[in-house]
Amino acid sequence: MGSFPQLPPSTPLVILISGSENDLQPGRTEDAVKQEEAGLLFASSIPGHLTGRPIPSYERDEWFARLPARLPPTLVLHGDRDAKTDYGAALRHIEALRKAGPVQLFTNQGGGHSVLWADDKCSADEVKQFVLGDEVKTRCVVVTYSH
Repeated sequence: MGSFPQLPPSTPLVILISGSENDLQPGRTEDAVKQEEAGLLFASSIPGHLTGRPIPSYERDEWFARLPARLPPTLVLHGDRDAKTDYGAALRHIEALRKAGPVQLFTNQGGGHSVLWADDKCSADEVKQFVLGDEVKTRCVVVTYSH
């Protein structure tokens, strides 16, 4: 079901949360997951774990899928080769969030799902700049500002 490394102790919790809150394709089959992953360099094992509902999920409450009315300044880090969260879908979600407050996007070109831990310092530099206001000496990728 993919070869992206997942910290084993976190896998059941991630499956529970993803199955309860994030799985917008509950009828997806194991074959469909394999087809989606076919051309990818690497893929998360989580989509495959969600097929067949291996862990009971909890009920979605009234806050499920609602956008906040207001947001503080927010930084989103995203790899454009993320096999778990489609980049185009992330861009659409960020645009929707920008109606509630300032959202800055840092795109890690060629990055996967865990860009903060997997890239070569670029993401950490962007977080440092966002939080502390330190100037980033070299930009690794394009950063999109809005609001």
